[in-house]
Amino acid sequence: GEMGRCAVVTEFENGWLCGTGSFFLRLHTEIYRPFFIKVLRSEFSKSHLLEGSVGATMNNLNHRILTNLPIPLPPLSEQKRIVAEIEKQLANTKQLKEHIIANQQATEQLLKALLHQAFEVACWIARGVEGIVKNLAWGAAIPNVSPKQIEELNFPIPSKDIQKNIIRFLNDLKDGNVNG
Repeated sequence: GEMGRCAVVTEFENGWLCGTGSFFLRLHTEIYRPFFIKVLRSEFSKSHLLEGSVGATMNNLNHRILTNLPIPLPPLSEQKRIVAEIEKQLANTKQLKEHIIANQQATEQLLKALLHQAFEVACWIARGVEGIVKNLAWGAAIPNVSPKQIEELNFPIPSKDIQKNIIRFLNDLKDGNVNG
């Protein structure tokens, strides 16, 4: 079986059948069941039980191996405090994981939006430059370009700054101020 697998049997489970290879433990009233479960499920306990297990095909435990497991046993109030702290930290960890996942999803969405925006601008510039180059190849003059004309092209432009840079580039190209 799996080392560290355990459960608390309550009145609700009374009468249920249990498979072979299982142990039934009746705990002393000074042992807080959730604390005992945390101890049995700990990596320390699992590795200790695995080291002492017998069997070539499947790891098996016997009564001697189980009773030799060192279990720290603080006072009942301390056991309850430890379990409460573990549960609190597990809840915090769960919240942090959810927060990390939400941030990762938001980052992915932002990256998609930025890439989309960048490719739209690149396409817009490519179309504009392609048209200018074709016109120049036919000997046409480069027209003056205004922000209104850019808006009328209905290409997605992310900001007025980019529009100004494109206008500046086209005007520099017209005036021969662009090094090729």
